[in-house]
Amino acid sequence: MNQKKRSRKATSSTSTILAFLLGIIIGFQWNAFISAHRHLSAADIQHELESCQQTLFDLKHKIKNINKRDEEVSDTTKTNTYSLSNTGVLKIDAKAFQDTFQMGFPSIHKEEIEKEGKEILILPNLQANHTFDNIPLVKMEKITSTCNNIVSFHVKEMYKGTQPDRLPCIALIPSSSGSQHLTRWKRNEDLHTFTRVGMKGRFMRPPNEKVMMQHEQNMLNLLSTLENVQDELRSILQTLKTDKGVIVLCINEGYIPLFYNFICAAKRIHMDLSSLLIFATDEATHSKAKQLGIASFYSKTLFGNVPSTHAKHLGDETFALVTLAGAISVYLVNSIGYNVLFMDADIVLFKNPLEYFHQPTLQKYDVMCMDDGNDNWEYQPYRCNQGFYYVRYNERTRHFLSVYIYNSHLVMSSGIDQIVFSLLINEHVAFHGLNVKTLDWHAFPGGREYRKYKWFIQEIVKGERQPWMLHMHWTANRDDKIRFFKELGMWYVDKNGEQCVDDTI
Repeated sequence: MNQKKRSRKATSSTSTILAFLLGIIIGFQWNAFISAHRHLSAADIQHELESCQQTLFDLKHKIKNINKRDEEVSDTTKTNTYSLSNTGVLKIDAKAFQDTFQMGFPSIHKEEIEKEGKEILILPNLQANHTFDNIPLVKMEKITSTCNNIVSFHVKEMYKGTQPDRLPCIALIPSSSGSQHLTRWKRNEDLHTFTRVGMKGRFMRPPNEKVMMQHEQNMLNLLSTLENVQDELRSILQTLKTDKGVIVLCINEGYIPLFYNFICAAKRIHMDLSSLLIFATDEATHSKAKQLGIASFYSKTLFGNVPSTHAKHLGDETFALVTLAGAISVYLVNSIGYNVLFMDADIVLFKNPLEYFHQPTLQKYDVMCMDDGNDNWEYQPYRCNQGFYYVRYNERTRHFLSVYIYNSHLVMSSGIDQIVFSLLINEHVAFHGLNVKTLDWHAFPGGREYRKYKWFIQEIVKGERQPWMLHMHWTANRDDKIRFFKELGMWYVDKNGEQCVDDTI
């Protein structure tokens, strides 16, 4: 008896036994029901009988689907497409896989198939098949003892909630070429074909002509004035304390209230501000910073197109232009040889963060960023928040920041700088060995914690916990940031908005 017949015989026997047992159970339930409810009307009894019949029909339908699935899996002589191992891993013919998904890769030659690519391993939806729970947990030494090279990638749940198909199926394609990118295919409504989609389920739209023209003008302004700007910055930075890095803030007039609160909070912890440099995008902000004795840089050529008002919401044009100006600020300081700690103005400091990044154990990292907390595909795996990140000066970071600036049209197109920043981070980690670290959110919390972990924020307010800072991100606009800081008792500017409550400004 071959494998196919044995499988069908076993399935048939199982189906018969299940149906027989169900009949016994329904019979017992029916007798018990009659005994306990003899007073019921004929209509009630008829309703209960129809319910039992429906239960039996549902079970028969499930048994039929099980039979059909088992026939497909066991019928390897007919399709020669896949087989199921005891680990739940599927094996599929490489050419059949390529023909199904039309990936656009080079054709598989006969000699290549014989050499390397005969078959492709498929890890099915482990969560839906409950296979993941059946995989034994072993020690790291045992797993890595036979591995000279390990390739890792992050797989995000496709859906939220309790759907059984939250995790995708994974295809492992052995090849002498390989790729450093993932592709996602989504089943079409006809259930037989697939369409390639972005990892988020959709692709990022390319910049339109207006954005491209604005980007070209921005790059022309930057490159035509770069040497003069760098010379001016060198003269400013020579007056600052830069041995542990330069703290950079980039703000316009609309964010001056938050800037004042930042300064007042720093004064409360007696922080030395001689490492602070403000990039002002308008003359009013430039003047305010100098009045406070804070080093400031302003260039109308570079920042003349940045509005002086605050952004109305995340991702609008003002938000994109202000955050892009911040990226240019980091690029400029880094390009002349300095380590940079960039911070948004909506931050309250509890300790001088430059001391943290000066630790010997962190010297191997090129970029260290606050954990944004966003779980979307575009932010993975580092989830860098661009409102608080440290960039060490070296050839890797110099190249990364220049590529980021040269691709700033993507920021204008998407409206959110962190998406582009995260995508490019991944590329430079893979291609150039950029070393990136995401900071522990317990030490560097923000608006996500304010919204989701109230107990954590309450410990900070009560003085039971002291992180390095609190960044009020995950908020819609400036006014919400101010309101939330006031609710926490972390608004240190008087009602006129121009003086610290303890007169230290």
